Amino acid sequence: QKKSEIDARTHEANAARIVDAMSSMKGAFMKLGQLLSQQAHSLPEAYVRRLGELQWEAPPMHGTLMRMQFRNEMGKNPEDLFAAFERDPFAAASLGQVHRARTRSGEDVAVKIQYPGIDRSIESDFSNFKALLSTIRLSREQFAEVWEAVEEVRTHFHREVDYVQEADTLEEFRRLLRDREDVDVPRVHRELSAKRVLTMERLDGLHLRDFLKRRPSQEQRDRLGTLLLDLFLQQALDLALLHADPHPGNYLFLEGGRIGLLDFGCSKRFDAAFVAEHRRLFTIAIGDRAGIEAQFRRTSTSPNTRWDEKLSALMEEM
Repeated sequence: QKKSEIDARTHEANAARIVDAMSSMKGAFMKLGQLLSQQAHSLPEAYVRRLGELQWEAPPMHGTLMRMQFRNEMGKNPEDLFAAFERDPFAAASLGQVHRARTRSGEDVAVKIQYPGIDRSIESDFSNFKALLSTIRLSREQFAEVWEAVEEVRTHFHREVDYVQEADTLEEFRRLLRDREDVDVPRVHRELSAKRVLTMERLDGLHLRDFLKRRPSQEQRDRLGTLLLDLFLQQALDLALLHADPHPGNYLFLEGGRIGLLDFGCSKRFDAAFVAEHRRLFTIAIGDRAGIEAQFRRTSTSPNTRWDEKLSALMEEM
């Protein structure tokens, strides 16, 4: 009992220090913290809870630095290009911060400005993060599973700091989901965007924690939960293109029960064979243990994935 109490206090203290460091360093460190906050099956509870704080906000950069970054990208100051521009950001995250603005044609927009130097620090940040991860006292199996997810993030991170690529992805999602009346994807303003500045239609809604403060009915919760699951399955099994950064800060709950999607820097494409194998899972009867196990083994492509343990846990629940 005493040892478990000491371990709990140690985890709590270490988690607080790690979150403070990630929040102030931003970039890859903060993005990885957001990823780890969703690893409840691999990390001690104190880390998951503390890292969850990174899903919502980060300290903003100084106003002078923001203006310099904007001018370097766009060639002019914000007030030269917009009818109105709020100096203080209304959101600040891992790669950049977002400002409210109004175009000269009168449209309300969100202007995302990347923190300077983020693209140059990626590799060193990931190396430092690996050393930091070793202090969490994970087992070899837990470390392998968490690091597999980290490596996946690193693979996509270089693309994520390119806002032109994000604008391309955003427009593709807007086109693919255009027939859905229950999902909103913001429109890109290309003429007000560059590699490190992205101007989008501003969606007005509530993030999850603010939405829940309104105490929505169970019926509302169930409907929105079903909508989110349906949206995920459509992306994964129909579109073969996934909005791959699904932490709570990237969803807005809009009027009329609609969902707004934010932050398209991280996306994942699947090939036809991958999608076909996963679609087959939904054709297997729940009680067909042998069929489910065989299909899971066919869909496994990673040497670090411990399917024996995961399948055993799944079969125990059936």
